[in-house]
Amino acid sequence: MKTLSFLLLLAFIINFNAFAGTCSSISYTSSTANSTLTSTKYNTDNSTVYNFVNAYDAGCISSQTLEADSLDQTVATGFAAPLNGVFDGCKVTRDSAATLLIGECIASVNNNWIKTATGTAVAWSDLDTGAEAASTFYYVYIDSLSDGATLTPVVSVTPPGTNGMNGSDRVLARFYNDGSSDIIETVSQWQVNKFESYRIRAIYETSAGQTIDNNSIEIVDFGTKVKDNYSAVTVGSSWKFTAPIADYYDIKAFGYFNSAFDAGELVTGNIYKNGTYHRRTSAVEAHAGVTALMAANASVTVWLESGDYINFQIFQNSGGGIALNNEVETTWITIESQE
Repeated sequence: MKTLSFLLLLAFIINFNAFAGTCSSISYTSSTANSTLTSTKYNTDNSTVYNFVNAYDAGCISSQTLEADSLDQTVATGFAAPLNGVFDGCKVTRDSAATLLIGECIASVNNNWIKTATGTAVAWSDLDTGAEAASTFYYVYIDSLSDGATLTPVVSVTPPGTNGMNGSDRVLARFYNDGSSDIIETVSQWQVNKFESYRIRAIYETSAGQTIDNNSIEIVDFGTKVKDNYSAVTVGSSWKFTAPIADYYDIKAFGYFNSAFDAGELVTGNIYKNGTYHRRTSAVEAHAGVTALMAANASVTVWLESGDYINFQIFQNSGGGIALNNEVETTWITIESQE
């Protein structure tokens, strides 16, 4: 019986010593042939093994042998959070007017670990449902079936919850497909519980010297783009800025006439919203006995829903058509969201 117990003990010790890793190992000195196994040696060896087991740590586990499904995945005490909450790198950038690129990425989703060493292409073929639509926000997700070195992207019109998830898919970024069905330069990355803020900015000007007819209110065509990070402006005789998202927008505009007005003649600046008069932003009347150069301007904040549009219109009643000054310094408009 002692011999059997000794063999079992020896097998137990050898088994533990087989584990690789940074841990405190134990050793065993074999007894010589035909020697007597004393209770002292037996108890010493037995105590050594028991003490080692009690102090056993994960550093003694053989490399790459711990399976994910062996982990405790309860929320309070286990690995549920890291298996669904790790997120590093994974920056989404515009690659072309029709594609994006996810940078090197370490992430966890749906109890799977993902680590990529190169970029992952994102295209319209990754759309979860329907077809590409213009003037629309889209969201880039890591598909819940991604695993190991394979990151499968998903493009969706469905926004995530505040936890950054859409079902079991993890969101990475938001982008805008403009009116020409081109992906714009600005891509908003997901940060903690919201997308990083990129204000919508449009700056336009003109040196065309547009003529405003007498006793007429006309849309000013600011035909030259300086900045338009959401491609929100349509230029031409029906010039307009269309809001990509619902927000308050700060609007500033200026239009300076290059001819003088006589007494009693009037110039007004006006903001039109969705084709309807919305705000009088300036009104200037030439005084009696004075011939004056006049301008129309705007400095106003307007609430716009997604898809609402505005433009700047000027009225004058000088008795004939008068041209705006043909310098960009005096005929311009800026529009910026407050998000």
